[in-house]
Amino acid sequence: MSPRRAVHHRVFLIIFFVLIALTAGNSFSSEVVPLKIILNSVDMGESLVVMTEGGDVLVPLDEIKKTRLREGLGSVEEYGGERYISLKSIKGLEFSVNEKDVSVEITADPYLFKEEVVDLSYKRSYEVTYTKANSAFLNYNFFYDTGDDSIDFSTEVGVRLGDYLGTSTFDYLKDQESNNLVRLMTTVTRDYREDLRTLDVGDFTALSGPLGTATLQGGVMFSKNYEIDPYFLQFPPLSFRGALTAPSVVDVYVDDQLVRTERLQPGEFELSNIPSIVGYGKSKIVIRDVFGKETTVTNPFFYSDRLLRKGLSEYSYSLGFVREDFGEKSFNYGKLALQGFHRYGFSEKLLGGFTLEASGGLISAGPTASFLLSNYGVVDAALALSNSEGKSGYGTFLNYFFKSRNFTASVSYKALSRYFSNLTTSPTDDKTAVLFSASAGMAFIRFGTITAQYSASRPYESADTSRYGLLYDRNISSRTNIFATASKTEEEGGPDSNEFFLGFHIYFGANTSGNLSYANNGGDVTRTAAIQRNLPLGTGYGYRAQIDNSADRTDINVGADYQNDYGFYGVNYRDADGDQRAQFTVAGGIGYIDRTTFVSRPITDSFAKVKLDGLEGVRVRYFNNEVGRTDKNGSVIIPVINSYRDNRIDIEKDDIPIEYAISTVKKYINPPLRSGSVVVFDVRKIQALSGKIYVIEDGVKVPVEFSVMTVILKDKTLEGLVGKDGEFYIENVPSGSYSGQVFYKESVCRFDLEVPESAEVFVDAGEVICAVEK
Repeated sequence: MSPRRAVHHRVFLIIFFVLIALTAGNSFSSEVVPLKIILNSVDMGESLVVMTEGGDVLVPLDEIKKTRLREGLGSVEEYGGERYISLKSIKGLEFSVNEKDVSVEITADPYLFKEEVVDLSYKRSYEVTYTKANSAFLNYNFFYDTGDDSIDFSTEVGVRLGDYLGTSTFDYLKDQESNNLVRLMTTVTRDYREDLRTLDVGDFTALSGPLGTATLQGGVMFSKNYEIDPYFLQFPPLSFRGALTAPSVVDVYVDDQLVRTERLQPGEFELSNIPSIVGYGKSKIVIRDVFGKETTVTNPFFYSDRLLRKGLSEYSYSLGFVREDFGEKSFNYGKLALQGFHRYGFSEKLLGGFTLEASGGLISAGPTASFLLSNYGVVDAALALSNSEGKSGYGTFLNYFFKSRNFTASVSYKALSRYFSNLTTSPTDDKTAVLFSASAGMAFIRFGTITAQYSASRPYESADTSRYGLLYDRNISSRTNIFATASKTEEEGGPDSNEFFLGFHIYFGANTSGNLSYANNGGDVTRTAAIQRNLPLGTGYGYRAQIDNSADRTDINVGADYQNDYGFYGVNYRDADGDQRAQFTVAGGIGYIDRTTFVSRPITDSFAKVKLDGLEGVRVRYFNNEVGRTDKNGSVIIPVINSYRDNRIDIEKDDIPIEYAISTVKKYINPPLRSGSVVVFDVRKIQALSGKIYVIEDGVKVPVEFSVMTVILKDKTLEGLVGKDGEFYIENVPSGSYSGQVFYKESVCRFDLEVPESAEVFVDAGEVICAVEK
């Protein structure tokens, strides 16, 4: 609206309001007036509203829908064939007409607005490629001990084909007592990344619950696997709800740390998935509205990783034969067993489920639960009923856990009846009738951390034992730390046992640290001094040296390690009370991906091949750590990257020759478990083709000027520019013969183009003649 029109508009409204005042109490018909709508201090723009003789203001229904007010508010009235909402009919809403600003100012209660939900969880600011390339690897580890002339050689082989991973491990041991080659674990794994589920066929570890057991089985296992997506929010979220009457800036603090700032509009709001750490804490929400008013709201919370979000499940079901003599025999399978558990999030505070173990004449099953005690911690509980060999039993489990910034506490209680049984315990075995443990720790800013522990075991047949412990830990500086433990163990019918340990740790820098310690175990005193240098992430060396001195002996243990891109090599010497021996270790891996075989350190996770289309000598970094330079084929191997996680891979742009163009120097990949990935950086050589293009008119060459030319390749079409005197320029046309066209005087002019082979950046195509299409 122009200034002049605005003045006329305002004068008109002032006259209109005066007329309303002069005719108050008289019959006066409704009028349509243009007014600016201000809703809770937010300018919603100008609209034609109806001002009624009863003092009501009718706002067009379409204008109301543009706001964040909830649908269905107020009564709908017809006027002039249009539909309006009566402001007077909306409970919780007040309004007034401002003659000076030519506006209707509306104030609505927060509950009248649609709720604004803001998800504060981590959001990727980059694009991720989920790789799935066929690959294979072989790891080996050779260990030789001169003390007993023993050789231990172990291998692991793995093959990835799409979604399937097959692995198998073997071990060969030769010493004075045995000469044995044994197969360990062989498994085919299928991950369903979209559903977060895993299927294992072969050997695996089966679990049930706190009253069950872990068994090695050969068979089939199907489980919910949240490790497939570590960015998935499986635990109950930390959230905050509130209401605003005006636009505001909201600062979110967790334990006095600012985690997010958001700008919110009037109305009810929810801040969900606020980042937090496990345990008790306090969230603080600081609200500053447009008028400068500041409000602070503090809420205590307890964030737990022992529960699940409402509606989520966690489970594992297995059916297989229990492995026996593992590590000694390759194919010794015993009884068929069914084992599993299932847990379900009934609410943000309650997790419920069951456990099951069954085999032959055995069955053991029962419910489990975990629940949040408001802000006071989490309780885990389980009950199991069993029947085996005609004898029934039961087991109970109860655990409490609390953690805050300065205090931690836990209490655990487990009781088993005399004939309780599971897959590894029979009714006649000795078992613990009651097992109880408790601990409490307090952290002081200046004093350090002190923790008290107590545990008691009451078996049916063996002696009862009790243990008391005290632990202390304090950082003296950023490089030094002192720690101490003291414990007393009481055994029924036997002597008490007292232990004390005092240690001092110092970090020297460059991956090097040292330790001094004093240990007293029932009067046997041992003093220890040690220094060690850890291996770096890349090529480098490490070492260690330790001396243990007691009343009757001095033990010496020294060693050195070295690793490079091709393997790990270690040597160790030990003199223990005259028993002198040397130990040697050689370990490495062989990988295969994208028709490339490479030698590396042991491949313990996923790996990747980075390709740059033949460019040699380009530095490649993994999370800003240089892993190597591309070879003559433009490739480099990254031997270890993280499965299921976003891995950042960069290339050094300064190493790219000037005649090459690259779309990006940074990529993120997320590979499946123990797989190979091919990471291709699209590097293309820039080669400019230039020349002059003409058209023949009446036997005379006439330059085609100021046009666009296209060259047709096999799989795409390239465009170039034509300037004055017919000079054209087009990039990245490979050598060969092509057809093309250019526009000339609103007609299509076609031509044939010959591009010679050349290593130069600029190639001269000479003169090109086109023919106008008739």
